Amino acid sequence: MASFSTHIAIGKVYLNKNKVEHPKEFLKGVVEPDLVINKTLSHYSDFRDKRDLKEFLKGKVNLIKFLEGNNINSDYQKGVFLHLITDYEMYNNFFDEEYINNTTHETYCNNLYHSFDEMDEYLKSRYPVEEFGLETEIEKRISKKKQKLGFNKEKTLYQNVLPITKLEPWINKIGSINLEEYKNNILDCQK
Repeated sequence: MASFSTHIAIGKVYLNKNKVEHPKEFLKGVVEPDLVINKTLSHYSDFRDKRDLKEFLKGKVNLIKFLEGNNINSDYQKGVFLHLITDYEMYNNFFDEEYINNTTHETYCNNLYHSFDEMDEYLKSRYPVEEFGLETEIEKRISKKKQKLGFNKEKTLYQNVLPITKLEPWINKIGSINLEEYKNNILDCQK
């Protein structure tokens, strides 16, 4: 999954490139799938063996299941869909295949969460959400979720696998996705 700050950054890029009637609702949708108790449900995950990291990551987000059960007819739903696309793309297309093939699930997760901490302040300053009146609301919910998960910034034994030189162009790429075209491509592959 992408971090909350990465999701918000991608949501902000999307808002800058598209007309969205209710940007606040859109941004709520952008973070909501990670704020629920059971993320396997909110991400429509298929359970797979963690010993094969590549296969495990393929099952983390099932966009087809999401599209089968949801209409993307509100700004909130568009935000949720963009969130799921972001996670799907990060799990399946962000990291080099060599890294995924030579990394354990545990190391992958530790590096990823360490990287989120490393990038968090930069992304918050680059893509603020104050103008939508969401900063306090989203920050409170994110803080509660991190506390519940036992997020610990003190862990520094891991590497940053999200260097800004790679992350920033990726944020712009994902934030520029045409949601309708992406949806249609997924559905066309099912025919």
